[in-house]
Amino acid sequence: MAKLQNIVSTVKLCEKSIDLENIANSCENVTYNPRKFNAAIVRMKNPKATGLLFSSGRMVCTGTKRFIDNEIACENIRKLLEKTGVKNQKWKTCSYITL
Repeated sequence: MAKLQNIVSTVKLCEKSIDLENIANSCENVTYNPRKFNAAIVRMKNPKATGLLFSSGRMVCTGTKRFIDNEIACENIRKLLEKTGVKNQKWKTCSYITL
């Protein structure tokens, strides 16, 4: 039987576009270099996960091995965005991919 190695989820965080430069400047665990990659990279420690934030308001969250950890990571990133001024996020997980 195969062991679950990685869960990847796509999340729609908000309807409007978000300012990735502002988020990267406001948070220490966020990097953004649009010349290399067109998303801000959020590295979470607990649970260990990586979120890719796109200016469209979508996010890809990867790196967890349990569904509950993926949900917690998404919620932590949502709270982080709320602190930077991205408000009224009615986010929902659109899909999961398990590897």
